[in-house]
Amino acid sequence: MNKIVSLTISHANLSGIIPKSFHSNLTFIDLSDNLLKGSIHTSITLFSNLKSLNLSKNSISGDIPDSIDDLISLEYLSLSFKKVSGPIPDSISSIQELTHLDLSGNQLNGTVPRFISKVKYLTHLNLANNAFHGVLPVMQASSKTSKCSKSEVFFNASFTMEMFCFVKNEEEEL
Repeated sequence: MNKIVSLTISHANLSGIIPKSFHSNLTFIDLSDNLLKGSIHTSITLFSNLKSLNLSKNSISGDIPDSIDDLISLEYLSLSFKKVSGPIPDSISSIQELTHLDLSGNQLNGTVPRFISKVKYLTHLNLANNAFHGVLPVMQASSKTSKCSKSEVFFNASFTMEMFCFVKNEEEEL
């Protein structure tokens, strides 16, 4: 069992609380579309090799732990369609490899943090159906995203498409 790196148990009517620990070699966890409840335990952040975490479509509640930035290898994070509340923690800005962030369909509130515009490789951002207010920060283009059509940004307020277009960061040009 020491070689298991991927765990997928989705659409399985799995119930109970999210386990406080997983095998340390896991790089991929997908427990989406189940009947899991409780909060996201801070021990999940002990898996520094984790690249993908999908806990969407469960009955998980509470805040996103501030220690989420301990998931330094994380590329894909989906916590959509749950009862997650509170603000988006600033610590997410420290996850340098993050390409996909889906926090839609929750009870998140406050303003969208300015750091969202500076996550270097972010190509998918979904914040729809939350209680955010204020102005969405202008997104900076990474080397992987150079125009609007390559990225998806969803927000539950009235904005023009131009607000979502990525602006080429002059520092990244050679």
